[in-house]
Amino acid sequence: MSIKVLIVEDESLAAQKLMRQLGDIIPPIEVAGWVPSVREATAFLQQQAVDLIFLDIQLQDGLSFQLFEKIDLATPVIFTTAYDEYAIQAFRVNSIDYLLKPFTLVDVQQAVDKFQRFHQTAAPRPDYQALARLLAQQAPPAWRERFMVTVGERIQSVPVAETAYLFAAQKYVFLVRKDGSQHIVDFTLDDLEQQLNPADFFRINRKYLIQRAAIQDMVQWTKGRVKITLAPNPGEDTIVSVGRSADFRKWLGR
Repeated sequence: MSIKVLIVEDESLAAQKLMRQLGDIIPPIEVAGWVPSVREATAFLQQQAVDLIFLDIQLQDGLSFQLFEKIDLATPVIFTTAYDEYAIQAFRVNSIDYLLKPFTLVDVQQAVDKFQRFHQTAAPRPDYQALARLLAQQAPPAWRERFMVTVGERIQSVPVAETAYLFAAQKYVFLVRKDGSQHIVDFTLDDLEQQLNPADFFRINRKYLIQRAAIQDMVQWTKGRVKITLAPNPGEDTIVSVGRSADFRKWLGR
């Protein structure tokens, strides 16, 4: 008999990779659905029952722990997370399983094996809300730490630290790495402005969200604006908009 699972993950490439991994393990897995947000996960689970949930920590509309505040969730959960070792210890203490990104097929198989043992022995339900409180005490704000991107036919994990800037063009958002390579990402700049650490990233205009370390030079421009030289060179002028120039100067001084 197959195990019916829900994947709650805001990056489509990461979700697709997990689906492929679930298709390669034993016992058979039926993926009942994939949703990218707390709101959609809440709606799904109010309509359908599943045996197991793979739950990312950081979603489009906030931390996934909000899900436990919205519904009384008795379904076992395997968290997929990029949290540091202190927070991972909190998972262990609370007997909650997790997959530390980036994870392998072997990791997924071991997590499902653990779920089966949990299910067969009727182990006590973990206190998810206690875990959420503990993580809030231990961990800094859960800013995005990596992106899943495609390189040819391969899926690659790109740390945010390698990002120089992101820009919008032709209905897509492109991530530009420090080495000059570019990748399409599955988010709008509005989404990313909320997900990336504001100590490091600033939205200079409607088109560009830049990393502080990518700024090579700046000059005063017309109407109180600032013209920036970025590395790698985007091949066009990058100018802080009038409405953002004052906040940009404050950000630089922090």
